[in-house]
Amino acid sequence: MVKTVNSAFRDFLNDEVNLDPSQSKRARNSRDYLLTNIAEFSKDADFFDLYSGFNLYYGSFARKTKKKLLDDIDLMVGFSGNGYVYHKEEDHYLISVNDRDKEYGCTDDDGYLNSRKVIELLKSRLYKISNYQKAEMHRNMQAITLQLSSYPWNFDIIPCFYTIDEFYLIPNGYGKWERTDPRIDNERTTNSNQKFDGHLLELIRLVKYLNSRKLTVTIPSYLLEVIILNYYDTQYFNGTWSIDDNLKSIFREIATQIRNDVADPKEIQGNINTLDWEDRYNIATFFNKEAEKAGNAVLQRIIGNEQAAIDIWSNIFGEEFEK
Repeated sequence: MVKTVNSAFRDFLNDEVNLDPSQSKRARNSRDYLLTNIAEFSKDADFFDLYSGFNLYYGSFARKTKKKLLDDIDLMVGFSGNGYVYHKEEDHYLISVNDRDKEYGCTDDDGYLNSRKVIELLKSRLYKISNYQKAEMHRNMQAITLQLSSYPWNFDIIPCFYTIDEFYLIPNGYGKWERTDPRIDNERTTNSNQKFDGHLLELIRLVKYLNSRKLTVTIPSYLLEVIILNYYDTQYFNGTWSIDDNLKSIFREIATQIRNDVADPKEIQGNINTLDWEDRYNIATFFNKEAEKAGNAVLQRIIGNEQAAIDIWSNIFGEEFEK
């Protein structure tokens, strides 16, 4: 049977782009089991009190924008912080702990809680987890990357405190703490996807797939998601959805917006587009070319040349598209 553009995209998404549902279920179960085990650490006399109500799932796996392969799962582990005091100083936060918790060896000489020492203490306890293989400080110095022998994915674990001002404090990579709130990203992605009748997540994954082919400079995953969501915040959904037509539009939008600064939707980090001007130019040039190809593919589909359209999409996404 001759494929249509829509069926070609459906096969491509199922075979090459979307995570396998059964694997995603196993990953969620393993994540929850890991947090259950970590919660046991607070029973030790020489470890901080933990509070599961402050745990948070974040990142592309939590937002369901993760494409194949599933290589990492992000989670934040909530520390109780009972009796702690925090305050902002320049571009970071300082945390004072209660007298008992000073004994855990994670404070500096000035009495403030050192986030790197907290990470190291948490890392030292992870050997208690069954199937433990390796735990090491993430290269950004903000998380622990945990490998378990029973799973092909890693866990990136960040210690966090939830504040009375209703935001989270996490390590800033330099021993201090910084503000964040991934709940804003999680909720925004969910709402935007619902607005477009559940189609938006797959669009994001498709663009990430193209981005990962590294035909040009790779756009940071979070920046790419923000650009896409910003565009669809301004669009109206009329009840119909053509994946090829939307790809054409978003390629053009990325080519335009990647040249500009992009504001953090959480209003915390400011500009999140840290790419230099040469990289921005190269990315814009690449996505403009892909937008031209996509426009031709859409035209071929409209006039009934389905195979010609599929051939063009195969040129864009690679030969796997026509398998």
